[in-house]
Amino acid sequence: MHRVKRIGYTAMVLSVILGVAHAEDRKVVSLASSPVALFEQNGGNFQRTGDKLAAQDVALPTVILQESARGYVQIQTKRGVVWLDEVDVKIFPQKKLPHQDCIKTIGSTADASLTATRGYGEQCK
Repeated sequence: MHRVKRIGYTAMVLSVILGVAHAEDRKVVSLASSPVALFEQNGGNFQRTGDKLAAQDVALPTVILQESARGYVQIQTKRGVVWLDEVDVKIFPQKKLPHQDCIKTIGSTADASLTATRGYGEQCK
């Protein structure tokens, strides 16, 4: 009996973990314009193929299959799997940036005599 409870608990925990992971999938929800340029991965670089993707060629929203560190996303379309530039698409949810209180944009102490604080973030005052 104890073993059955343990298996049930384990299954419940796994379903919660997998459900959370699935809920965090990033999706392309729209294209910035139609058509958008397609890219191909060539080693670590990306090159324009010359082809374009129209909005009717992809069922939006669509899950991002792969993301590159260079700012490209791979999605499934009616044409097959393609790479798009992140600039050309709207992605949800957006990437979360590391928590930063305030990022100063003034670097020298001579600039510190200004009455305003230049920077961005909620804690910049």
